[in-house]
Amino acid sequence: MSGMKKKGNAAKYIFIMLSAAVIVTAVIQRLYVTVQGEYWQENHAAVERAMSETELAAVSKIETFRLAEEYTVIFGRDDEQRELIVWVGENEIHAEYASAGVSAQEVAEAVKRKDSGAEILRIVPGKLGGEWVWEVFYKLKQEKGTRHYYDYYRFSDGRLLETYTLGLMR
Repeated sequence: MSGMKKKGNAAKYIFIMLSAAVIVTAVIQRLYVTVQGEYWQENHAAVERAMSETELAAVSKIETFRLAEEYTVIFGRDDEQRELIVWVGENEIHAEYASAGVSAQEVAEAVKRKDSGAEILRIVPGKLGGEWVWEVFYKLKQEKGTRHYYDYYRFSDGRLLETYTLGLMR
């Protein structure tokens, strides 16, 4: 009899544990959707605006750029399948064909030429001082630790405009 009681208790504990796992998963999922919901709505609104005010016909990727102003940067194509980049800000919208400027790959190569040990963490189009740019965030390991940098390259010709150096991390 005691063997059956142990099996019954084990089944109860397994049921309780599985039920708790399902509840915790549902709570985490709901929290994620709540937190991300505003971000998704902002991206959706930016895409709708870009499609109505530019030649953008299809979206392939969306990034966010934050400096003095915030931009939702949309990568996509027009009706003729030409690559297009659209910067959507609160008070302005700007579109450029990818062929009108340098590519993210060209900018990455420029960073590597400047600092061969650079580990590039992110490249995103943005705006710096009235110029459309590529922002490159990267890190370099040095003797005393790791230092992070932001380089800004002009979108149209790839010229380095500015470098911001962050503090040393040990």
